[in-house]
Amino acid sequence: PNYTHSNDATHLRLVALAMPEKAPLMFIHDSFGTIAKYASELARVTREQFILMYKDRDPLREFVVHNLEPIALKLGYNIDSLLDKDLTDAIKEAVGVNKKFLKSVRKIQKNIHRTGDLDLDEVRECIYFFR
Repeated sequence: PNYTHSNDATHLRLVALAMPEKAPLMFIHDSFGTIAKYASELARVTREQFILMYKDRDPLREFVVHNLEPIALKLGYNIDSLLDKDLTDAIKEAVGVNKKFLKSVRKIQKNIHRTGDLDLDEVRECIYFFR
Protein backbone atom coordinates (compact mmCIF):
# COMPACT_ATOMS: atom_id res chain seq x y z
CA PRO A 1 0.00 0.00 0.00
CA ASN A 2 2.79 2.49 0.76
CA TYR A 3 4.26 2.02 -2.71
CA THR A 4 0.90 2.70 -4.35
CA HIS A 5 0.30 5.74 -2.14
CA SER A 6 3.72 7.14 -3.00
CA ASN A 7 2.93 6.83 -6.72
CA ASP A 8 -0.44 8.52 -6.20
CA ALA A 9 1.26 11.31 -4.25
CA THR A 10 3.87 11.76 -6.97
CA HIS A 11 1.14 11.98 -9.60
CA LEU A 12 -0.74 14.51 -7.47
CA ARG A 13 2.41 16.63 -7.12
CA LEU A 14 3.12 16.56 -10.86
CA VAL A 15 -0.46 17.63 -11.60
CA ALA A 16 -0.28 20.48 -9.09
CA LEU A 17 3.00 21.71 -10.59
CA ALA A 18 1.63 21.56 -14.15
CA MET A 19 -1.53 23.54 -13.37
CA PRO A 20 -1.63 27.35 -13.56
CA GLU A 21 -0.41 28.86 -10.32
CA LYS A 22 -3.68 30.75 -9.78
CA ALA A 23 -5.86 27.64 -10.15
CA PRO A 24 -7.34 26.66 -6.78
CA LEU A 25 -6.74 22.95 -6.25
CA MET A 26 -8.02 20.44 -3.74
CA PHE A 27 -6.57 16.95 -3.39
CA ILE A 28 -7.73 14.12 -1.17
CA HIS A 29 -5.64 10.98 -1.58
CA ASP A 30 -5.95 10.32 -5.32
CA SER A 31 -8.96 12.57 -5.92
CA PHE A 32 -8.45 15.92 -7.62
CA GLY A 33 -10.70 18.98 -7.56
CA THR A 34 -10.84 22.60 -8.68
CA ILE A 35 -13.41 25.22 -9.62
CA ALA A 36 -15.40 24.95 -12.86
CA LYS A 37 -13.17 27.44 -14.70
CA TYR A 38 -10.18 25.05 -14.44
CA ALA A 39 -12.00 21.69 -14.51
CA SER A 40 -11.26 20.81 -18.14
CA GLU A 41 -7.62 21.84 -17.77
CA LEU A 42 -7.29 19.78 -14.60
CA ALA A 43 -8.72 16.74 -16.41
CA ARG A 44 -6.28 17.24 -19.31
CA VAL A 45 -3.26 17.81 -17.05
CA THR A 46 -4.17 14.83 -14.86
CA ARG A 47 -4.22 12.52 -17.88
CA GLU A 48 -1.09 14.06 -19.34
CA GLN A 49 0.92 13.67 -16.14
CA PHE A 50 -0.30 10.10 -15.64
CA ILE A 51 0.89 9.20 -19.13
CA LEU A 52 4.25 10.92 -18.60
CA MET A 53 4.69 9.12 -15.31
CA TYR A 54 4.05 5.60 -16.64
CA LYS A 55 4.43 5.57 -20.45
CA ASP A 56 8.12 4.74 -20.86
CA ARG A 57 8.79 3.44 -17.38
CA ASP A 58 8.14 0.40 -15.28
CA PRO A 59 7.96 1.91 -11.78
CA LEU A 60 7.31 -1.37 -9.98
CA ARG A 61 10.35 -3.01 -11.56
CA GLU A 62 12.42 0.11 -10.79
CA PHE A 63 11.30 -0.14 -7.16
CA VAL A 64 12.34 -3.80 -6.95
CA VAL A 65 15.70 -3.14 -8.60
CA HIS A 66 16.41 -0.19 -6.32
CA ASN A 67 15.61 -2.15 -3.17
CA LEU A 68 17.24 -5.48 -4.06
CA GLU A 69 20.32 -4.22 -5.89
CA PRO A 70 22.56 -3.96 -2.78
CA ILE A 71 21.69 -7.51 -1.68
CA ALA A 72 22.09 -8.89 -5.19
CA LEU A 73 25.49 -7.28 -5.59
CA LYS A 74 26.70 -8.76 -2.28
CA LEU A 75 25.66 -12.19 -3.56
CA GLY A 76 27.28 -11.60 -6.94
CA TYR A 77 24.11 -11.08 -9.00
CA ASN A 78 22.75 -8.35 -11.24
CA ILE A 79 19.14 -8.00 -10.10
CA ASP A 80 18.03 -6.29 -13.29
CA SER A 81 19.16 -9.22 -15.44
CA LEU A 82 17.84 -11.79 -12.94
CA LEU A 83 14.34 -10.39 -13.34
CA ASP A 84 14.42 -11.30 -17.04
CA LYS A 85 15.69 -14.87 -16.64
CA ASP A 86 14.16 -18.26 -15.98
CA LEU A 87 15.73 -19.02 -12.61
CA THR A 88 14.82 -22.72 -12.41
CA ASP A 89 18.32 -24.06 -13.16
CA ALA A 90 20.06 -21.36 -11.10
CA ILE A 91 17.91 -22.23 -8.09
CA LYS A 92 18.73 -25.94 -8.46
CA GLU A 93 22.46 -25.18 -8.47
CA ALA A 94 22.45 -22.55 -5.70
CA VAL A 95 22.90 -23.24 -2.01
CA GLY A 96 22.15 -21.44 1.25
CA VAL A 97 21.44 -17.73 1.11
CA ASN A 98 21.86 -17.63 -2.66
CA LYS A 99 19.14 -20.26 -3.09
CA LYS A 100 16.76 -18.35 -0.80
CA PHE A 101 17.49 -15.11 -2.63
CA LEU A 102 16.88 -16.63 -6.07
CA LYS A 103 13.62 -18.21 -4.88
CA SER A 104 12.51 -14.80 -3.61
CA VAL A 105 13.38 -13.20 -6.95
CA ARG A 106 11.33 -15.85 -8.77
CA LYS A 107 8.30 -15.01 -6.59
CA ILE A 108 8.81 -11.33 -7.36
CA GLN A 109 9.02 -12.06 -11.10
CA LYS A 110 5.52 -13.53 -10.99
CA ASN A 111 4.14 -10.37 -9.40
CA ILE A 112 5.78 -7.54 -11.33
CA HIS A 113 5.17 -8.50 -14.94
CA ARG A 114 3.11 -6.09 -17.02
CA THR A 115 -0.38 -7.37 -17.67
CA GLY A 116 -1.00 -5.20 -20.72
CA ASP A 117 -4.54 -4.37 -19.62
CA LEU A 118 -3.97 -0.59 -19.54
CA ASP A 119 -3.29 1.09 -22.87
CA LEU A 120 -1.81 4.46 -21.96
CA ASP A 121 -2.37 5.70 -25.51
CA GLU A 122 -6.13 5.51 -24.85
CA VAL A 123 -5.99 7.40 -21.53
CA ARG A 124 -6.24 10.83 -23.20
CA GLU A 125 -9.64 10.08 -24.68
CA CYS A 126 -11.09 7.66 -22.13
CA ILE A 127 -14.28 9.06 -20.59
CA TYR A 128 -13.82 6.90 -17.48
CA PHE A 129 -10.37 8.22 -16.67
CA PHE A 130 -10.38 11.51 -14.73
CA ARG A 131 -13.52 13.29 -15.85
